[in-house]
Amino acid sequence: MRQTILFYNPISTSPGKQRLPMSLLAIASVVAADYEVEFIDGNLIADPAAHIIERAKATGAKLLAVTVMPGPQLRQAVPVCKQIKAALPDLTILWGGYFPTHHYEVILRSDCVDYVIQGQGEAPFRQFVDALHNGGALHDTPSLAYNDSGTIRTNPRAPYVPPGSLPWYPYDKIEVSRYVGRSYLGERVLSHNSSFGCPFACNFCAIVALAQRRWLPESADRLDQIITYMQQNWQIDGLELHDMDF
Repeated sequence: MRQTILFYNPISTSPGKQRLPMSLLAIASVVAADYEVEFIDGNLIADPAAHIIERAKATGAKLLAVTVMPGPQLRQAVPVCKQIKAALPDLTILWGGYFPTHHYEVILRSDCVDYVIQGQGEAPFRQFVDALHNGGALHDTPSLAYNDSGTIRTNPRAPYVPPGSLPWYPYDKIEVSRYVGRSYLGERVLSHNSSFGCPFACNFCAIVALAQRRWLPESADRLDQIITYMQQNWQIDGLELHDMDF
């Protein structure tokens, strides 16, 4: 029986404006072939803490992976993770994204987050997941930050991986139709990231620490295949590209 991994997307927008949780889809893509993956979206569920606790108990999940940006996501993620950790202290909680990459120290000194992955997460996440479920040295995971008996430690970053070398998002594991929306681009619009990172070093931007001035694009052929797949399956007439450097 395959182990289940839970992925939590804290609330980020108002009702009806939710977009695909692309950061979590990207991370889940590297484990979906070998593990069961479930997405819990705070934009769609009124009480994500209760839902996560219920699903963790039902599936025996060992890991909750959370993506966090400053703002609404952080405001919801903190109390939700506190509630989950109080109810399920053995459930490992891992944060990734803009906010944890910058502020891992304060996060790891809290009482509700066990680990942080900094920067591009796909390759280190796969290594972490395998070690957690199959045995191995969790603390050897590249890009990992953790609290070692009061000392915050950070591992060297994993090599960056071009998006074209990673699997497609596991669209079959999420209700994509719930994310089809309207915008000035069309009546049936979805979203996608066609690249990772940004080559610039603007001092106001959170992407600099996340991507360290790398910019890694998908190929035109791969992007064409993904857009065609979306159009055929969800009849989109518009696509929002949420790349970091736009």
